[in-house]
Amino acid sequence: MAVTQRRKFQVTKRDLDMLASIVVARYLTAEALEWLHWPTWRDRWKAAQAAGKADEYRPAPHLYRRLSHLVDAGLLYKLRRPIERSWDTFGRAPDVYMLSPDGVEMLASYHPDWTIDDIVYPTRKRERSYQNIAHGAAIGQTYAALRAAVEARSGITIEDWQGDYVTARAYDRVVVRRIGHSGNIEQVTLPVQPDATFLLCWTDKTGTEQRRRFFVELDRGTRATRTWADKISAYDAYQRSAALKARYGTADFLVLTITTTEAQRQTLMQATVGILQKADDRYFFVVEADLHPDQIGRHWHYVTGMTKSEKRLRPVVTTAELAYL
Repeated sequence: MAVTQRRKFQVTKRDLDMLASIVVARYLTAEALEWLHWPTWRDRWKAAQAAGKADEYRPAPHLYRRLSHLVDAGLLYKLRRPIERSWDTFGRAPDVYMLSPDGVEMLASYHPDWTIDDIVYPTRKRERSYQNIAHGAAIGQTYAALRAAVEARSGITIEDWQGDYVTARAYDRVVVRRIGHSGNIEQVTLPVQPDATFLLCWTDKTGTEQRRRFFVELDRGTRATRTWADKISAYDAYQRSAALKARYGTADFLVLTITTTEAQRQTLMQATVGILQKADDRYFFVVEADLHPDQIGRHWHYVTGMTKSEKRLRPVVTTAELAYL
């Protein structure tokens, strides 16, 4: 293939595995790729933790060199992200990598189960908005953290991961009754399009195979209140629906929401309960800081109870924390 002549280097099985992971996640950082394909990262990570330098941890230099080779060969695109500023941080967000058309061609030629038509990818490299890249990178980071976490354990797997670029192509709509802006009850049709979905599969103590469908939502703290209300109302109507059974082969699901800060997590939990008018342990909430294989399964918060208050617009909630993985 002409693509391999741009720079002389041997494409390895690990290179192809990295390309395959980017097919699934669409956007991955070097850190996420290291979690998935360079097992020695765990020893380096533990050493950094023991030295009190976990915040300074960076992927190994040889990973960056390998990614540079793949970019130079035209198999990957590298998207540079702008400076991020917040009250406690200032710096450029990590670069993200996405598959190029030549990368698709090479992967399809090596992968026994894929053809070029099977691989969904952007048809051309173009400028993307900061928000779109940040959103896609967070979805990819969630995928990598979850997959690396379960691969470190026996008897549990993640299957049928679908990112937003897949769910946007085909999704269901549900009819919801709600209170409109005028205060009257209105009937509206709302989409059910998660940012990602996957199956968590394991074998219980009796030897029975268990499968649980999850929907993933990424909240960047910029969502309008009405859009969150519509999303939760749609999810509530989707439970036990014929459309859910037809598309996903299940009668129920759990929703995992990743948001920016602890304060925003609490706000979303209160808002969700206010919409549902009950505590519901099918909705879990974590913060972006937990998007790491050692953290992603440890701090899943959910609402255990609610109390309405005349002095507050939102109900007072009691919550619990679950180590799900």
